[in-house]
Parts: sequence; structure tokens; C-alpha cells
Amino acid sequence: MGSWKDRGFGFDPLAVPATTDDTGLVRESPFIRVDASAAGRELSGLLRAVAAGQSVEITRDGEPIARLVAIDRPTKRILGVDKGRFVVPDDFDEPLDAW
Repeated sequence: MGSWKDRGFGFDPLAVPATTDDTGLVRESPFIRVDASAAGRELSGLLRAVAAGQSVEITRDGEPIARLVAIDRPTKRILGVDKGRFVVPDDFDEPLDAW
């Protein structure tokens, strides 16, 4: 697999922005726009761009039909971070009074 330019694309979508490309890709902030047929051919490269923080909008006949975005990874939970911030009352598990 060569560079984006070697595969017929006029720019690397991870590089400094270029504005247009006559091969189906258009690089506009904040996302890369790609025609559905080009997205099919270049899916693995587009996924690398998404993993690097770019969003990819897929179009058909110039109209947006889908967007590829990175998954928000949950942060690792730190046990005990709220220790001492609140106190559970002694009667916490007692039945509530009638309303």
C-alpha cells in the first residue's frame, strides 16, 4: 500500500489541509469529505485518519449520507477519588416514612 498520492489521491488527509481534490476527496475543516465509491476503495486509509482525530463525511451525489468519527474511549475509573466528600447516613437503608 503506497501513499495517498501514489494511490491517485492528491494529498494525505492527515497532512496540512488542501482544499480540493478531483478524485473524490475534499479536505475541509473540520472533516474530510469523500464520495461513497472512493470511501469504499480507501476505507482503511480513512479509518487511519479517523483514528488520528479526523472526522470523515461520506457523500453520494454531493449530499452527506454518513459520518465516520472516532469512538470516545472511556477514561479509566479511579477508585476512592470521592473518599470523604460525602457521608452515608446511618439510617440510609431504613424504610421511608409514609408520605
